[in-house]
Amino acid sequence: MKLKWFYKGIRIRKSHRYILPKMIGTVILIPQAFTLFINWKLQNHDQSSGMLIKSLVTGIGITAIISLMMYRLWYRLYDIQKLCNMIYDSIFYNLEGEIVDGKIVNSRKDMTYFPKIYYRYKRKKVKISIKLDGSRYHKTYQSMEDTLSEMFDMEVTRAVKKLWYKVYTLEAIAEDRLHMGKDKIDYKRNAIPIMKNLLWKFKSAPHALITGVTGGGKSYFLFYLIRSLKKIGAIVKIIDPKRSDLYGLRKILGEENVTYAVGKVMVMMREIMKEMDRRYEALDQAPFGADYESIGLKPYFLIFDEFIAFIEGLQKAEDHKNLLSYLTRIVLEGRQAGIFVIYATQRPDAKYLPGAIRDNLGLRMSLGSLEKSGYRMTFGDVDRDFEKFDKGHGYIYINGTTTTVRESYAPYLGEDYDPLEDLRTIQSESHGDARSASSGSAQGDSDCPSEP
Repeated sequence: MKLKWFYKGIRIRKSHRYILPKMIGTVILIPQAFTLFINWKLQNHDQSSGMLIKSLVTGIGITAIISLMMYRLWYRLYDIQKLCNMIYDSIFYNLEGEIVDGKIVNSRKDMTYFPKIYYRYKRKKVKISIKLDGSRYHKTYQSMEDTLSEMFDMEVTRAVKKLWYKVYTLEAIAEDRLHMGKDKIDYKRNAIPIMKNLLWKFKSAPHALITGVTGGGKSYFLFYLIRSLKKIGAIVKIIDPKRSDLYGLRKILGEENVTYAVGKVMVMMREIMKEMDRRYEALDQAPFGADYESIGLKPYFLIFDEFIAFIEGLQKAEDHKNLLSYLTRIVLEGRQAGIFVIYATQRPDAKYLPGAIRDNLGLRMSLGSLEKSGYRMTFGDVDRDFEKFDKGHGYIYINGTTTTVRESYAPYLGEDYDPLEDLRTIQSESHGDARSASSGSAQGDSDCPSEP
């Protein structure tokens, strides 16, 4: 049989329970003993207080230098010690003896079972591998995201089964937040950067749901998505029923692309349906497996802010029925034609967002603090404890990219960010690129330009 193996890191042993103080004691005592011995030899076995003070000062200096050189090791040892203490405190071990009322009596100190847990640190990521050994702790090992996140003050960004192990990957995600104007943002075709190491590949994970209460940062994240979509050359339509922040973008994107009134919304939705039908007619003439990109069409996005409030405010039953039908059809049929929808709402009511629709939303993101019901309606039944966050901080799930609902940050746009001026700049750049292309530029379009 082919050997099935992967490098898991350092195995946590019983002896690691006090490994940090042991190592610190070693680093302190060895230099002291060494300098004392050298000074004692050099000064002909002198045992005066002056020699002892000199040895002590020299030893402290050497200890300080060694400690600074090993400062990263201290963190790793502390992590290993925490894992070992977790095993002891959670009683993930068995001792010989008889168990009475959950306690071991008449036992010796021999352990009959100690779990196989491994620790690995690489490139600012911590990986914890736990063997699924069929013991009475088996199910616990498979759902330790919250425990590990709180222990390491990091976020579990991946939790996968690999061979006979559950492997948890933890990252300090605050360092991965994008800062516009400070970080270089690379816009690739069919992908929008959410964080430094996290992309929304909307072609393979189509459609999105963005939730968040007032002041949670939802509007600014929508601005970021809009400017990102314009960067990659997408067609963008916006519905803002409250005529609030997004409605102001009509001055840049055009009145025909931004609307709020019921009549105009229904007209826009019918136009989108016609566009989708036209695209599918073109795809009927294309080879098997072709999509919108194969026949040279741009991605087409509808951004619908506060869609649930809008639906509930409709007076005509026919409009209510047709709108839900249009939105459902986009979610279920739009991917191949390149028609995508981004829903944004404060309250993702299951009445208008049933599981069949929610489960087909490739990106789901919450910002700020939601109630438990809000998280459940956004992400479904997820076994984790949700925290209440500040503006721009929340949770995310991207189908095919993240394996769990993980903590995330929306890109930071800056205190003085002006979305209108930003879009004007992007529009002028795109018009300039179009003029260059029409004058004979042979530049490829596989990747969009990077932003400093």
